[in-house]
Amino acid sequence: MRIAIAALLLLGPAAAAAETRHRPILGVGVEERFDSAAFSGGESELMSKLSAEAGYALDSEVRTLEAAYAADLLHHLRGRNVTVDHRARLGFRDRSVERLELWASGQLFRVEDMTSLPRFGVARVRAPALWAWAEAGLGYRLTHTATGEIVYHGEATHLFTESYLLGTTHAAWMRLRLSTTRRLELGARLRGQLFLAGSARYADSLTPSVTARYALTRHSFVALEGGPLLYRSEAHPSTWLYRASGELGYEARGLLLGLSVGHDVMGAAGYASAVWADYIQAGATYRFTLAWSAFLGAGYYRNGRAPDRPADADGFTGSAGVEWKLARGFAMAATYDHLEQFGALATGLGLRRDIVSLRLFYRTP
Repeated sequence: MRIAIAALLLLGPAAAAAETRHRPILGVGVEERFDSAAFSGGESELMSKLSAEAGYALDSEVRTLEAAYAADLLHHLRGRNVTVDHRARLGFRDRSVERLELWASGQLFRVEDMTSLPRFGVARVRAPALWAWAEAGLGYRLTHTATGEIVYHGEATHLFTESYLLGTTHAAWMRLRLSTTRRLELGARLRGQLFLAGSARYADSLTPSVTARYALTRHSFVALEGGPLLYRSEAHPSTWLYRASGELGYEARGLLLGLSVGHDVMGAAGYASAVWADYIQAGATYRFTLAWSAFLGAGYYRNGRAPDRPADADGFTGSAGVEWKLARGFAMAATYDHLEQFGALATGLGLRRDIVSLRLFYRTP
């Protein structure tokens, strides 16, 4: 470990020492929720939720770190039982060496209902699940206009049912970014993916792509990426597909807008080891005052088993809410979420849910 640290320091002069702030992360929240289809049979349910979070944060000009664990206790009025969901997260970023940036992040969820996971683009399954993702990378500024990146991203999904295997995805890519003008950035990426079913290889893919990011104004941007995708498995030795994605963003005067759209091959979907996915998602947040804010979001997705099987499911989501900051650290929120998914015959992927919640919570500033 000491040798590795010394090697990093040789890549460039260290940045000037900065004041470091250490602080605890403490949070607690209570929530009342109505769920129109909390049970697999589609019965409505009233639930009371108690959440607690604890962690540690470090902040400085060159380094940030956040690590926290949270538990959610849900009392089901109709079911007359209590379930517990677990959440953990980690985020780290380091710029202490000139030209070099290191980062790592990840999340872990153990939930009684997979439809509550914050993952978009893949079909939901009504089952208890363990889902985790992790990402780590480094970026090195080669010149004033060129930057190179090496990144690893992994995901794992395990459904606690007898019919599904643990699904994992391991992806790694190298990327070169070049700032051609003050507004335009061009790049190239080479990504490899490995899809596992249990401990056995299910498939892999290789994707070369080109990227472009353009600043439309001081407050908005558009980013595009696309290229061919070579998919290989025992049943499909060589199948050519494509990957494409686009993003549009705006942030100014209290308004934050975002739009993402794409087509890709994804793994760790729960019901399948590898799926193709079409997706589009949009969201908006507006801060009326320092205390009041509101948000809207919507999205559509469609999945089929990779590489080119017919669609198994498609669905759309919608959400809206308002938040009121009562005092330093205290806030109240009212939200509405809708999820509707249409599954192919005999897939068991069809579902429809409406969730209304009122939440009061505190988190250390």
